Amino acid sequence: MGLGMRRAVGTTVAAQFQHDNTEVVASVNFQRNSKQKGDDGDDGVPVQPRLIVRAIHAKWQAQLEKWADYRSLFGLIAFITVFLGVLYAQRGATIAYSVHSTITSVVLPGSDTLQSTDDVYGWLQNLLQNVWKDPNCGDGICEAPFEFAAFSRFGCKADCGRLSDIQNLTSGQVDIYWDFSHQASSLPASELMQQASWNLCPQDIQYNADCYDDPDNKFASISGSLTKYMPDLPDGDWSLVLKKDIFQKTRGAVRDTVKLSQAAFWFKVYVAAAAAAAEQARELQLLNTALGFMNRSMIDALPAVWAEADVNQAYRDAFDAQQMLNASCLCPNMTSLLTGTIGFTDSAAYLASKCTGVTSMGLRTYDADGNATITFTSTPSVQDCADATANLTAHRASYNATLIKYLVVQRLGNLRDTGKYGVRYSVQDTLRSFLSKKYPELVFGIFVDPKGADAHVAAAATVSALANLYVESDLYLVAGAPAHLALYRRRLNQDPNLTFGDWATRTNARINEIKQQQDSVAAVSISGPDGITATVGQVVAAFQAAGASTAWLPAAPAVGPPLSVADYNLATWDGNTTAYLSCNLDIRGPEYLGMCTDMPVTCASQTNDTAPYSCARVGDNSTVPGTIRNSTYREQCELPCDMQLDCNALCECWDSCGSSQYCLCSACKDLHPDAAADTQFFTIKDAAASSGAASADIAATTSGTAGRRLLQTADNVTQQLSAVLAKVDVLRSAQDSISGQMSALQSQVDKANLLAEARAASTTLQDLIAAGRSDIQTGQAVLVSKLDTLLQRQQAAIDAMNAANSQLAAIQSLTQKQADAIAALDAATSDRLNAISVATQQGIINLYQALAVWKMARRDRAVSNKIAKLAGSPCSYEPAAVQFSLNNSNSMEDNTARDRTLGMNNRVLAGLMLHTWRSQDEQCAHSRFSQIQSTCAGQQDISPYGVDSVFKLGSINFNPDLYDPNGAMVTQIYNCSVLTNPTYDIIEPATKLKVNAQPYCAELFNPRNTPYAFWHLPLANLPDGYPVFFDINLSQVGAQTWLSWVQEGLLLDDRTRGLTARLVTYNAELKVFADIQVAFDFQAGGSIQVSNRIYTLSLELYDPTSANLARYAFEVLLAGCIVLLNLIELARFAQAARYSWRGRIDKGLGQYLSSIGVWLRLANNVLLLVGLGLWWTFVNSHAKQFNMDLRYPVYENLQPQAFFLKLAGNGAGLASAWEAITRLEAAISVLNVYYAINGICILLLIARLLRGMDLQLQLAVLTKALALTAADLLRFFILLLSASALNVWLHSSRVYAACLPPLLAWLLRAMDFQPRLGVVTKALALAAPDLLHFFLVAGSVFLCYCMMGFLIFGNSLPWFATFPTSINTCFEMLLGEFADVNRDLRSLGGLQSVAGILFFWSFELLVFLILLNFLLAIIVDAFGEVKEQQKEQTGIHVELWRLLSDRWRWLLGRWRGTYMDVRHMDSIMQQWAGISEEEEARQQQKQQQAAGEIGGQERVVQVMGVDLNQETLTRILLAVMAAEPGRGEAGLDEQAAQQLAALKPAGAREGDVGKAQAAAAFIMRRFGKSAAKAAAETLQQLGAGGRELEEERDKLAAALGADVLGAGGRELEEERDKLAAALERLAGVQRELAEAQRNLMSGQKQLAEQQTHLVGLVTARSDAAVPVLPSGQD
Repeated sequence: MGLGMRRAVGTTVAAQFQHDNTEVVASVNFQRNSKQKGDDGDDGVPVQPRLIVRAIHAKWQAQLEKWADYRSLFGLIAFITVFLGVLYAQRGATIAYSVHSTITSVVLPGSDTLQSTDDVYGWLQNLLQNVWKDPNCGDGICEAPFEFAAFSRFGCKADCGRLSDIQNLTSGQVDIYWDFSHQASSLPASELMQQASWNLCPQDIQYNADCYDDPDNKFASISGSLTKYMPDLPDGDWSLVLKKDIFQKTRGAVRDTVKLSQAAFWFKVYVAAAAAAAEQARELQLLNTALGFMNRSMIDALPAVWAEADVNQAYRDAFDAQQMLNASCLCPNMTSLLTGTIGFTDSAAYLASKCTGVTSMGLRTYDADGNATITFTSTPSVQDCADATANLTAHRASYNATLIKYLVVQRLGNLRDTGKYGVRYSVQDTLRSFLSKKYPELVFGIFVDPKGADAHVAAAATVSALANLYVESDLYLVAGAPAHLALYRRRLNQDPNLTFGDWATRTNARINEIKQQQDSVAAVSISGPDGITATVGQVVAAFQAAGASTAWLPAAPAVGPPLSVADYNLATWDGNTTAYLSCNLDIRGPEYLGMCTDMPVTCASQTNDTAPYSCARVGDNSTVPGTIRNSTYREQCELPCDMQLDCNALCECWDSCGSSQYCLCSACKDLHPDAAADTQFFTIKDAAASSGAASADIAATTSGTAGRRLLQTADNVTQQLSAVLAKVDVLRSAQDSISGQMSALQSQVDKANLLAEARAASTTLQDLIAAGRSDIQTGQAVLVSKLDTLLQRQQAAIDAMNAANSQLAAIQSLTQKQADAIAALDAATSDRLNAISVATQQGIINLYQALAVWKMARRDRAVSNKIAKLAGSPCSYEPAAVQFSLNNSNSMEDNTARDRTLGMNNRVLAGLMLHTWRSQDEQCAHSRFSQIQSTCAGQQDISPYGVDSVFKLGSINFNPDLYDPNGAMVTQIYNCSVLTNPTYDIIEPATKLKVNAQPYCAELFNPRNTPYAFWHLPLANLPDGYPVFFDINLSQVGAQTWLSWVQEGLLLDDRTRGLTARLVTYNAELKVFADIQVAFDFQAGGSIQVSNRIYTLSLELYDPTSANLARYAFEVLLAGCIVLLNLIELARFAQAARYSWRGRIDKGLGQYLSSIGVWLRLANNVLLLVGLGLWWTFVNSHAKQFNMDLRYPVYENLQPQAFFLKLAGNGAGLASAWEAITRLEAAISVLNVYYAINGICILLLIARLLRGMDLQLQLAVLTKALALTAADLLRFFILLLSASALNVWLHSSRVYAACLPPLLAWLLRAMDFQPRLGVVTKALALAAPDLLHFFLVAGSVFLCYCMMGFLIFGNSLPWFATFPTSINTCFEMLLGEFADVNRDLRSLGGLQSVAGILFFWSFELLVFLILLNFLLAIIVDAFGEVKEQQKEQTGIHVELWRLLSDRWRWLLGRWRGTYMDVRHMDSIMQQWAGISEEEEARQQQKQQQAAGEIGGQERVVQVMGVDLNQETLTRILLAVMAAEPGRGEAGLDEQAAQQLAALKPAGAREGDVGKAQAAAAFIMRRFGKSAAKAAAETLQQLGAGGRELEEERDKLAAALGADVLGAGGRELEEERDKLAAALERLAGVQRELAEAQRNLMSGQKQLAEQQTHLVGLVTARSDAAVPVLPSGQD
């Protein structure tokens, strides 16, 4: 046992010497009794010097190895520094975290668990409110383009000014004309007026999408007109929207005010010029008429004068003129009366020409009856001549008055509004009236707005001022036209010497003057406001070329060059009070759609009852003879003409038929061509026959006599028929009165022919019928009023609903009103027939007249039926949108994206993408409670769902403007016809009914014909679901509107299983992208679990900045270093392969690959290469290739009326946006793998670093220090700071967070490089077994508490909801974070509250206070024990100083030329030491064996304080077996003997020796420990507890002495002696060990002195010449 103890102690001491890095010997186990080659002096070298040289060589080798180790260590540290620095620069963790923290504060929900979908919608609403914000007006910054210059009520004037100041805007106006008067049987006009509205709304403009007015414009009266000016319309697409004008009662246009004013200017010029031309034409007409009189003799002109004279001269004729001419020839002194008249300037010549052949003069006398008698006399009497002279004198005065009438009275009038001036103003008034009806928009600019009196300023001048200028011209505008003034009355009459010839001269002068004025005016140049310059003549010619006259004007665009008046109408729409009769007839009344059909004859109405028409055949223009008594007449004339009247009144061809055509439709065909063949007319005929009235012969036709079903409808017919009975007596009395009047008229005879013409053919019957019809219409109006009142009272009785429902109910009531009107018409039809029958029976009208009345009645009835039907069928429920575009060549930004940011600088790209997936309802598994709920969540569902809330009554998004009972609007918006194969008429499984009838396809509509809201759209890398995209171009209000639509459309319901929200942001200042994903997992338990993933990365890696360039340089350096490390490792592998080939097993591949450090380096280098490849893959394949647009056009319209999710471009925009997001996520995935691999590389590098440091470690010697010195504290704080710095760096990247514990462990292990810093790691190593046992116990207790919390409180508290959560909660409580948990535990009720108190207090007492303090006690005890064992060692700074000093001296010697090469020196030292290569290999093998023994390859077992190896134990067992023969086998049963034989080591001998060896081997494996560990424990016991051993020895001796008197005293005495001897031997061993230690210290001191001496010798030899070595030696 003593030898074993000494061997263990000696081994420990040798190990201490082997690891000492400050003393002499390092790697040679120097023993005095060992011998090597040459030690016996065979080579002539004494043994002692050889040993000294070998010791020096060993020290030299140790120093070189230590220098190499330090060099490798610091190289590795430098590489790690560069590696970590590059990773830090690449990651940009500080910048990334600043973005991450900002996004987290804005995006993430406040809790990880939500309770309902309302919480999800609340989160969405909060996110949209924080991100989708409109710019703030008034902050002084114009954030274009979404904060823009002001126009109308839009924009921000405070920041951006007025839009009109920076752009050319369109000045527009809306002209609307309306008349809501409507058929009484339909909606009241007041209701139509109240529900109608209009607005001007943008379709696609750069600035905003809100309508011009808010709210919509309403109508204030039943009929009227309105002009609204909008002076600042920006460029883009607009539409004028008319809402609820369901019967098209309005018409109007949107007009360009500027172009309208330009057109009005040219129209004004033309109106003035036309009025002036009409005035001048009238004047010329009068002047030429007067001149015509004056160019003939008075007598020749008298017939024309008499034709223009008053009634007193109406009976003058050519006889009177001839009488006066003959009298002037036959009577004396008659010629003087003609003096001064035109043609009588030469009386003799006149008489010579006129009196030739005149021999007599006619005389006319009258008898008492007024009959004229004419006689002739050749010698007129004096009286006859006197009468002729008086007559000629009177007619000369009349002639003079006629000329004055033309020249003055009719020409000048009152100089204001009569005469030629009246013509001017009449033309103006006529054209104004025409414009008011046809182009009312021009009236204001022509007649109202101009106020100027200066005609030379044409733009501001009034029409009258311009007309006056165009009449007078600039020649006579101021002073007046002289010829015109010369023809004034006083000018003509003031000079008695003026003759008619003088008047003619003045008249000709005036005519020439007018022509001169016209020529002057025609040449006047005018510049219009549109920049066009033209003369007045060109203006008039351009208008006349377009068809203009004094009563008609063309449309503005029809006026051609040189004016080319622009079309000022931007958009127009037609409508009027009767437009409902022709609108959408293909849907509302296809039977009234007509087609133009040629007439076989031309029809002319007559007042003849028996021949109502005069017809001419179209082919040969021959007249159709006969009357209605003749069948040919009826078939070829009457029936076609009746059909023309009926069809033209009933059918609609929109005035496209010619004069020889009529409009034929199916409704007209339903009328029998022959009214006389109607069954109803047979009733009238029968009534007439029964009264004995004269029969009427009405020829039969080939059209048949079958009766027809009467078309019954229309209120006006009903009212007419109802009024007939009430007016029969009135008709009779009127007939009698008219008959009396006719008798009186026939008794009167007018002497004049005019009175005779007044006695035309009698129209008494027609007048009577017309009067009756007038009375009927009057009664009809009364009935309408009463019916309307009744309907209004009925409507007032209905409960009031909200505005939208009220309108809908009113529209729906049209059907009932129409039915009521038809019923009333049925009753009125019978009354009407009775009325006609009575009138015929009483002889008021004959049968022919009854037929005419019946024709009109049935025509009116058919028209009334049409009116009643169409009046109850709205033209359209859809808002009418009249679209137009404005383009003033202003610059526009297309597809500009709004600025949406998270925080201040993180701009959102594209928008917010929601993606949800859901499950189908399936039948639950069988359960006793299936009656409560039978359906459960099943497989994933991709069928459409939800509902478009725009069409959902009661929804805040419901749009009553889109409500259409017929479904026309909803099917137009959701148009199934665009689908490839739409599905109709499917059988609903639940009801077994057929649903989705055409046009409501199953793809777009649910079984209730309401459109779906959400459709499945597959996206790569996502589960099948339903995407919803919130575009960044949505306004603040628009985003909330979309959210409301999504929420009310039921995006999230009880079948939803998950929802993800994705955002991508970019920080331009930091150049960082962020990929944000918030996931909502809908749990089966009813809660919603929220998780998030936020990644930040930079993709602009190599922009030309100093930081990027520096990082790039270090990346290149790092790449080179990684390649170099792999090359070095490859070189090492090749060197080991060469050693193996040379037979050097100690340095061969086997030894190379057996080292864990080699595998550590290989794994590290491979991972570094993989990481390098990943980085450049990320750079080239992802970072450089990535591109993402700021916005993608996902949906067609961001402000739709309905169908919000209608994709643009068949989903191309959404696909592009998702592709960009997936590319970004792919880049993030590559980068995450890269950082994960580098995290592993960091661990491996730290392991390599620690392994490099381990080369410098020494075994700590025993020390008695109980407290840390100041240096120890300093090193300990260095340890803490290093660990903290590493922790901070790792915390900057979550990828490395998982590596933190192993990195800290490696860092602590690295402190073993210095014994003073290795205290912590040694303490942990020493406490490891105790910690292991502690954690087994404490971990079991801890996990029990975790499970307890999960089982008891998991259903009530989120802290224990899951087992991992419970573990985390308990660990936080262990760290002191228990306030919230304790509060929630105490808040529980019932038994759970008691359980919570017990759980909390027991956990705190047992785990927190007891077990945790046990852990601290174990670690503190181990630390104190290690510190006591520690010996004062040389610091790392001293070692480094010595090594660097030696290196410096070597370098200095090399510079001075006094150095020796290291390899050369090593070769010399090996030669002097007598160490060959084979010897060196043998020494290394012996060292490895020794190290193996020291390292614990030899095992010992401690028995009674003595270390026994296997060999000693075998001998002891053999001795026992020898002392007791036979018991070795006898005491063993068969099974034990077999087991012992199985434990026998290989090669063991048979018998006792084999058994002893087998038992010793088993005991050693089971209870043995390494010799090194046993030696360390022995040293500890000897060095630190010697005194305690002596005290134990004394105590044991005393105890043994006290027991001597007991039984078996002699045996105890012997045992005591043996123990005493053993203790003595142990004390001796202790003394020998202390002596050996002192000797060893002395030997180390001597060796140090020898080393110093040897260094001096080497230096001295270096100064001399280097000796030449023998050949063959290095």
